[in-house]
Amino acid sequence: MNCHCGLKAVFEHPTLCKEHFCSYVEDAVLEGVRREFPEALTAGSDVVVGVACSGGKDSTVLLSVLHKLDIAVIALAIDEGIPGYRDVTLTFLQEFCATRGITLQVRVAPRPLSTLTTLLGKSPCTVCGIFRRHLLNEGGPGISCIATGHNLDDELQSMLLNVALGQSEQNARLLPRKYSALKRIKPLRMVAEKAILAYAVLTGITPPYIECPHASGSLRWSIRDLMTALEEQEPGAKLRLHAFLEEERVNDGPAALSPVGHGICAQCGQPSSQESCAYCEAMREVMAHG
Repeated sequence: MNCHCGLKAVFEHPTLCKEHFCSYVEDAVLEGVRREFPEALTAGSDVVVGVACSGGKDSTVLLSVLHKLDIAVIALAIDEGIPGYRDVTLTFLQEFCATRGITLQVRVAPRPLSTLTTLLGKSPCTVCGIFRRHLLNEGGPGISCIATGHNLDDELQSMLLNVALGQSEQNARLLPRKYSALKRIKPLRMVAEKAILAYAVLTGITPPYIECPHASGSLRWSIRDLMTALEEQEPGAKLRLHAFLEEERVNDGPAALSPVGHGICAQCGQPSSQESCAYCEAMREVMAHG
C-alpha cells in the first residue's frame, strides 16, 4: 500500500509514508495549539507552555513536537514516589530533556503514594489525581498554560467512563479550560494513540514502555480493550464515536469552558467547589499524622 505521493506507506488510516505521516501528526499538534491556545503561536510572544510529562510516549511526543515547532516549553514532571515506575520514567525524561536543551522541573509529592493512600484511606488513583492536579496547577515562573498529552483514546475512554457511571454531565468538564490562572490545553486530543506510538517509533523517541502498577484492572482499562477491539473490526469507529460525544458535551453549555468549581480554596487559592479543596483537606490529614 502506498502513500498519495507514491512512496510505501508506513501507516494506515491515514495511509501515509514516513514523511507525510510525521507531518500529519505535527500538523495535528499545531492545529490543536491554534485551536486551544493561539497565543503560543504569536511571533515574538513570551508565552511559555508547561508540558505535563509522565515520561510516557504521549507526553514525550507532545513535548518533542512543540519544541520542534519552536514553541517555548518547560517539561513539568510529578514524582509521586512509585518505585520501579516513576524513577524509571524520570531518568528517561532527564536524559531526553538534557539532549534537547529543554528545562525540566520535577515537583515531588509530600509523601510516597503508598504512604498517602494508607493515611488518607483512598485508592491510589484518587490520591494521585488530587496531588498531581494541585502540583501541576501551581505552574511556575513564566508558564502561561499547561499542555497535557491526552490523546483521542484517552478522551474517548473518559467520556465513555462517565456515561457508564451515569455521570455524562461530567464530559463537559473535559474540554480545554482554565484551572486557576492557567489554562489546560490538549493538543493531541484528536490524534489516536496508535498514531502517537508510530510517530515515536519513526522519530526515534524511545520512552520506557511501562504502565503504572496501579492502573491495571480498572474500568477504564476494560473500556480501552473494548474500544481497541471495535476499532480493529471497524477502522475509524473511535473517531466517529468521539465526534458524536464531542458534539453532545459541547452542547452542555458555556459552563464547560468556565474555571473548575464555583469558588477559590481559602488555603491555597486554587479553584474549588468547597471552602477548602481536596488537596488542602488531604494535606491537613497528612500533617495530623506527622
